[in-house]
Amino acid sequence: MHAPGWKGTGTMAEMNTTHQEAPGGVPTPSPFPPAETRAPAAVRRAGNGRATSGGERCPKCGAAVTKEMKECPACRTLLFFSADSMEQRLERIRGFSLGQLLFREREYLFELIFKEERLDAKLRYYVASAWLFAALYGALLGTKGGWLQIPTGAAKMPILLFGTLVICAPALFTFNVLLGSKLTARQTVAVLVTATYLMSAVLASLAPIVFFFILSGSARDFVVLLNVIACAIAGGFAVALVWQGMKYLTIRSGGDPNLGILKVWMLIYMFVGTQLAWTLRPFVGTAGQFALFRHLEGDFYSAVAQLIARMVMWRMVM
Repeated sequence: MHAPGWKGTGTMAEMNTTHQEAPGGVPTPSPFPPAETRAPAAVRRAGNGRATSGGERCPKCGAAVTKEMKECPACRTLLFFSADSMEQRLERIRGFSLGQLLFREREYLFELIFKEERLDAKLRYYVASAWLFAALYGALLGTKGGWLQIPTGAAKMPILLFGTLVICAPALFTFNVLLGSKLTARQTVAVLVTATYLMSAVLASLAPIVFFFILSGSARDFVVLLNVIACAIAGGFAVALVWQGMKYLTIRSGGDPNLGILKVWMLIYMFVGTQLAWTLRPFVGTAGQFALFRHLEGDFYSAVAQLIARMVMWRMVM
């Protein structure tokens, strides 16, 4: 016997598309592609290149799997062939906020983006939340430079994150179109917005650590370097999300993901972000010396190298 809403047997991909409205506003449609949607050839070769007798596939990477498997051997995604397990999972998802959905059920969110279900509402949520988290982190950085630096830091950090998104989004969409991708501009922007939300959320989670060192009287150079490390960590999570999202959506739309061009775009994203940060500096001010912007000279990477060199020399003198 199969639970209601179950269409045939197999993975999460084979559920029908009926859904209910979640208490928190998160719809619960079938989270994965239908069984009749075939993965591209490059993906079907996963799992030793042989299809199983039942024709089951991993809903994330398209690798051939069997009903007895608990996880995909290619991408380690958990597989749910039990209708009861699936119903329990969907019941749990119905209580998730959009933030929890991103952290705990990422493939489900990618499927909602692919279907463009209530996409505008999701984008509003992620943009507003990302702006709030980034502003909080920027304000805490500004406390190092005095009261005037706090509001400027709260304004600059969201501008940095969303400015990088606006500059780089057209390139990602154009690259995909030239390579034959069927993804829409809205889907591409949705992935980038969720990545920006994730980056800002990670920065907000690291804010107490940075603030602790500010309160403990750490040198400005150390706080600047700590901020660079925090942004690098958060940015790593963000580009990983873009990687996963674009790969999922490309496979879902029936194409072969070109990971090489995605790597090129990620390099562009990194360089644009660092240069924009250099243009908007200072984020960490100097006590008693308020500055909205500084003269454009040098570049981000040489400045970080000089900063590390000064700290090393100071340690040697001490």
